[in-house]
Amino acid sequence: MRRVWASALCLCLLTGYSARLQEPYRRQMDDLSLLRVAGVDAAAVGVELTAAADGAGEVLRAQKETLAGALRATREQGERGAFYGHVDRLLLGEELAGQGIAPVLDCLARDAELGADCRLWVVRGAAAQAVEQVSGLPARLEQLERGRNVPGAVDAMGVLAREGSLWLPALAVEEGDVRSAGYAVVRKGLLVGYTDPEGTLGLELFTGSAVGRVVEVTVPGVGAVSLSLQQVRITCQPHFSAQTLTGLDVVCRISARVAQTAAALDQEAMDWLVYELEWQLGKGLVRVLEQAQHWDADFVGLEGRVRAAQPSRAALVTRQWAQVFRDLDIRVTALGAVEPPSA
Repeated sequence: MRRVWASALCLCLLTGYSARLQEPYRRQMDDLSLLRVAGVDAAAVGVELTAAADGAGEVLRAQKETLAGALRATREQGERGAFYGHVDRLLLGEELAGQGIAPVLDCLARDAELGADCRLWVVRGAAAQAVEQVSGLPARLEQLERGRNVPGAVDAMGVLAREGSLWLPALAVEEGDVRSAGYAVVRKGLLVGYTDPEGTLGLELFTGSAVGRVVEVTVPGVGAVSLSLQQVRITCQPHFSAQTLTGLDVVCRISARVAQTAAALDQEAMDWLVYELEWQLGKGLVRVLEQAQHWDADFVGLEGRVRAAQPSRAALVTRQWAQVFRDLDIRVTALGAVEPPSA
């Protein structure tokens, strides 16, 4: 019985002590500027970090040799100091991404406050522009992320280590706002280019984020028809000559539904819709694969699909992929199905 009472007494003492410790901590948090988004750009020496405090209109900025140093400097700036624990999106400037994102990823992996789960964007231009000029930037980014699985820092590190390249969503700053600007392609840690509109569609077909996207088709005698993509399924069939990977068939099966039409659709019009759907989406797939091979960057994850298609030759594919990917003969087939509009 004495042991039970002693344990209860210790618990009460510890609970009371903890409560007394928490009150100053709450006051300290109230004195800090809570940040939601930050941008990192290349500087003459090192990097420049830009962050905007919620509600205060105050911009924090520091240039240091490393991102870790810039974070320390901005935490001590301003009237209230800065707290990065709520930052869940980090914008990378174009010049910085061209010099290499590995130091940024390494810092995020080590910084306990900022965290390694920050979602990453690349800004076509300077990241500071977006942070300083766009009102309500966190809400705009959240809107642009809908339907996308934007990589976090941990995910980006893992993909780069496994596959050597990855995609990050790109932004453009225009007249005080931001818009989606395709995808930035990173190979061996360096920005190598951006997907164009057709390549963007192709990449979204590979990633699954094209589901729900609306495709516009013009039908002779009917006019414009809007198709909503419902399902996308991509399969890969590799071809070997002896023990060498020589080619690859990529088959994309797409189902879509008529979302809007100005006139009734007969069977001929429905057949035309299927043809146009296959043509547009097939062009997107071809274009993104052309860009991937041009940059020698398998950012669409073809190697993993090929290994999954031929498990018995997975090790063979892994050994050969870096040597054969750029010149691999890839043939694309798009197979579409269109549902008529709901009654």
